[in-house]
Amino acid sequence: MNAVLAPVVPGLRGHEVLTWHIGGLSPTLQLIKFDTQQFCLDAFAEQNVALPTDVLRSVHKRQAEYFFGRYAARLALRKGGLSELEAGIGARGSPAWPAGVVGSITHNSDCAVATVLPSSECNGIGIDIEHLPSLEVQEALAQSVLDAHEFSLLLAHEMLLPRAVLFGIIFSAKESFYKAVSARVGRFFGFEAIRLIEIGDVFVRFVVVEPLCAHWRPGVTGTVYFRRLGQDVLTAFAW
Repeated sequence: MNAVLAPVVPGLRGHEVLTWHIGGLSPTLQLIKFDTQQFCLDAFAEQNVALPTDVLRSVHKRQAEYFFGRYAARLALRKGGLSELEAGIGARGSPAWPAGVVGSITHNSDCAVATVLPSSECNGIGIDIEHLPSLEVQEALAQSVLDAHEFSLLLAHEMLLPRAVLFGIIFSAKESFYKAVSARVGRFFGFEAIRLIEIGDVFVRFVVVEPLCAHWRPGVTGTVYFRRLGQDVLTAFAW
């Protein structure tokens, strides 16, 4: 991970570039650390980042997260040699990437990450960053995200990783999968569409349990990669 000298943007605390080897691909991720309290709405105009009406009307926290997510996406496109292009706004508010690339944006309350890859290299990529969940959030995830098999898998790995990390990995992995395949699936689907079947040192494996599209049908397996970033969990999936 390499630190990069960042321009003066209100609330921007740091910018790092991470190259991550996931399967046979090596996407470059742009990581932006930011302080919501220091962010100023003027940054949209100053940095020429489009400000959608719904974001303008939203709370300050949402405005900061959206700005730095799109700012990270711009850096990712520049890294890919597409300095004149921006990610638009697609269906359900998801990024609309320029022709010839696939990409993903994720953020939490103080970090935004974006990456792009040529569409000739993969069909889709999804990344997700999550703070380690509190006990209260873990209880909610156990009810809404994990099935009985996945919860047993989590318990079997508590000697290797803290429970909060395991919950974060499983939730984030399902989010990354959704982002990577949702354009191809073309509809909303829930966490129960895939089931985690293995937890490794830097990856989790899953199996599809409900039909999603021609490729992602029941019985097909895949691998999501994860890594710790301090008190965060970052996952990535590409296919």
